[in-house]
Amino acid sequence: MPVARRYKQSIVVLYNCLRRNPHSDFRPRTFFFAGKAAPAYRLAKLIIKLINSVADTVSSEPATRGRLQVIFLPDYNVTLAERLIPATDVSEQISTAGYEASGTSNMKLMMNGALTVGTRDGATIEMAAVAGGCGVVRLAAARRRPERIRAMSARRN
Repeated sequence: MPVARRYKQSIVVLYNCLRRNPHSDFRPRTFFFAGKAAPAYRLAKLIIKLINSVADTVSSEPATRGRLQVIFLPDYNVTLAERLIPATDVSEQISTAGYEASGTSNMKLMMNGALTVGTRDGATIEMAAVAGGCGVVRLAAARRRPERIRAMSARRN
């Protein structure tokens, strides 16, 4: 199972464990998500909606209060990055290869020790080359195959 999928599923697994055994010995965890969606980017908006729905579900469960929290921080920008980057364990940079810029945030996250899970495109390719592949889990296709990805995406929409 890909790391990104396991990481996202861990919220659901932890939530279910706490519901089944609310008095278990549990180290509190907070999952932060930050980003923004371009006006026409429907999938990104749906992902943000999903994150907020998971956050609402987790926060409304009495067994998770003070123990498990999911937070979405909208309008990701430099000021927010300055606060989040030093505290990040895992960074997901999953863009559509050839479509989106991955920016330099993922480079800053990696330099601060975060594991980067990302599409094999843009900055993640450069980071993996410099780091010798350490600290970067690459997903999906390389930049040399964006036409195939675009065709698959067009068929889904």
